[in-house]
Amino acid sequence: MLPNRLALRLSALTGLALALPLACASGEDVGSGSGGGSGGVAAADAGGAGAKDSGSDSATGGSGAKDAGSDATDSGSDGGGECTGTAEQSCYSGTPGTDGVGECKSGKQKCQDGKWGACEGEVVPAAQETCDGKDNDCNGLTDEGLGQTTCGKGTCQVTVENCVSGAPQTCTPKAGNPTEQCDGTDDNCDGTVDEGCSCQDGKTQSCYSGPAATQGVGLCKPGLQTCAGGKWGACQGEVVPAAQETCDGLDNDCDEQVDEGNPGGGASCSTGLLGVCTLGTETCKSGKIECSQVTQSSTEICDGKDNDCDGQIDNGGNPCGGACTLSNTPNTACDGPDTDLCQEGQWTCSGKNAVVCSDTTGNSVELCNGVDDDCDGQTDEGTNACGGVCTLSGVLGAGCDGPDTDQCAEGQWVCNGLNALSCTDNTGNNVETCNGTDDDCDGQTDEGNNACGGACTLSATPGSSCDGPDTDLCAEGQWVCNGLNAVSCSDNTGNNVEICDSIDQDCDGNISEGPCSLPNAGSTCSNGTCVVTSCNSGYSDCTSASGCETQHSGSSNSAPGEAFGTWDADACSGFVCGCSGCVNEPTLTRTGTRGRFFNITAREDSSCSAYISVRFELTVPSGVDYDLYVTGGGCFADPGFTATGAGNHIITVWCNDSGGSDDTFSATAEVRWISGASCSPWTLKVYRRQC
Repeated sequence: MLPNRLALRLSALTGLALALPLACASGEDVGSGSGGGSGGVAAADAGGAGAKDSGSDSATGGSGAKDAGSDATDSGSDGGGECTGTAEQSCYSGTPGTDGVGECKSGKQKCQDGKWGACEGEVVPAAQETCDGKDNDCNGLTDEGLGQTTCGKGTCQVTVENCVSGAPQTCTPKAGNPTEQCDGTDDNCDGTVDEGCSCQDGKTQSCYSGPAATQGVGLCKPGLQTCAGGKWGACQGEVVPAAQETCDGLDNDCDEQVDEGNPGGGASCSTGLLGVCTLGTETCKSGKIECSQVTQSSTEICDGKDNDCDGQIDNGGNPCGGACTLSNTPNTACDGPDTDLCQEGQWTCSGKNAVVCSDTTGNSVELCNGVDDDCDGQTDEGTNACGGVCTLSGVLGAGCDGPDTDQCAEGQWVCNGLNALSCTDNTGNNVETCNGTDDDCDGQTDEGNNACGGACTLSATPGSSCDGPDTDLCAEGQWVCNGLNAVSCSDNTGNNVEICDSIDQDCDGNISEGPCSLPNAGSTCSNGTCVVTSCNSGYSDCTSASGCETQHSGSSNSAPGEAFGTWDADACSGFVCGCSGCVNEPTLTRTGTRGRFFNITAREDSSCSAYISVRFELTVPSGVDYDLYVTGGGCFADPGFTATGAGNHIITVWCNDSGGSDDTFSATAEVRWISGASCSPWTLKVYRRQC
């Protein structure tokens, strides 16, 4: 900044030197101070930026030249101040100390109409640095504070400076591996690490597939798994509970017990001893299989074994030289192996511990002779049904008839000793009764002495009148025998159907029944006559004889209906004309109970009538609704062409007289049934010349 200010001062001094002679020569007062007098000479700074010294020191009547050099730049801050001519001065509105730093520089102000104009050409500090290799905010630094940008995910992520050497930079992610590796990084740069992987390759973990409670118990211990390809490999080196304990002094099944359950044992083995002491069982003891003696030596008994383990079986001191108690005493009588009980031999020794009977005579068979042939203490016993040897007179358990008059086997043959039978029937005589059963067991059922020859009471007396299986109650047949104990009715005349005619056709004592179907009505039979209970919609019962004969619904004719003809209909009330005046009596009258159509022509008979008109007056009886409708060429209708709702209706149809023209018109009237019913008819009156 020092060289610039020095240049300005030199320029100001040079301008002053040039300005003084010119001012004096022209006689002008160049002093612009507040105290400048006429004829005084004031130095103006004509060099440099042309800034005028506007200070308070002005020449008063003298040649007070002001130091334009020292204040030429200072006046640059006084934009809009007073100036003269075409003077210029340097200007700068930026932060003090930034002029000339970086891109910042001062501008120029020109004097316009005695005042300094805007500062032109100045560059002040930018609000924000721009990436262009320049010091835009004039702080002595270039492209500072523009930051960094990070882009991409996983291994593709990069971070770049936003501005390098004045050029904006683009952040481009690195190319990723298309296939994710199970290595703890996001290889395919999708923001997810090791997706699809259960583990990170190369890592290991403890593993154990046995029940959790057995780990570290007995021989059981965990193994090690290694991750490969994103999955845990097999568990190596683990020891899980064995399915079966082994006789080795170890806890193989990891249940905190050693060699429990006699593992490997249980088989038979030989101890090397004699007799019953030979048999042993393999047993696990102290981790080894040993043969343990099952039976210990004892006193010799008679059981076919060497109980005292001396190499001899059942040796002792009985009469035959053995240890066993003999079944019988040698040399006593005995019965051999036959079926009788006769002792025909003797007991003799058979070895040291047995005796046999010498009886070989064979079987002695019991006979029906009153003697105990087989020596069993019974006489004539055998195999018949009662336990005897004799033939029985009947079959044991079979039915039998006692000493009564019927033929019914009401008892059973029972044993009477070993060789006789007796009958248990003591019921007395069975008499035939009416029960569908052969009570006396003679092969006939319910036989007796009723009117048909049976034992049963008959349901009716044969020959009396009866009603057959029809729906009426008329006795049109007779009861006849049907076998010994039944009667049937000969009535096969069919059903007598009741008719509503004062006759009891079905013989039930009621004549107020039978079908009724009166026209247009709901009906029922009462005292032999069909009577109306209700009328169908649109009908009335007015005679009480043949249903609801009076019809209201529909129409008795169709449009245009009955023609009333052409009638003079001039109405000239209040006018002096040649017409016939008003008519207050009905021209036509009609009655009816159904809807009906009528048509009439209203003719103009005079050219001076006020109007022509026809009036329809409908009188409606109570309980029914008829409406009135008028159509045709009538010009107007009072109150309208349609009259609806309950009650009576009046419609007047008319046309204004149109001078000399003919106003004749035709009209069609319809009486229409709407609802209800009444035996009284409606009445329609038609008037012409209605005033």
